[in-house]
Amino acid sequence: MVLYKLIIVVVGAGLAGIKAIKKLAGTNAEIILIDRNSDRTFIPLLDRVATSIIPPEIVAYPIREYLRSIGGSLCTGAGRKD
Repeated sequence: MVLYKLIIVVVGAGLAGIKAIKKLAGTNAEIILIDRNSDRTFIPLLDRVATSIIPPEIVAYPIREYLRSIGGSLCTGAGRKD
């Protein structure tokens, strides 16, 4: 009997990519995220960080740590058009 493990690849850690990863976190699949960067910054809130209204940790967070907490992995890199 051959058992297969489902591998899900998410390309891009934007708002949709992170939401997809959160939805898939409870599954038994291996989740791999491909993104150029290993961290994410929520740009619309940067002005509030600059004026010390909110701390920088609110708008910038490491993707790799979050993926590690749910058992996923991160591959940094970019695709190319041929």
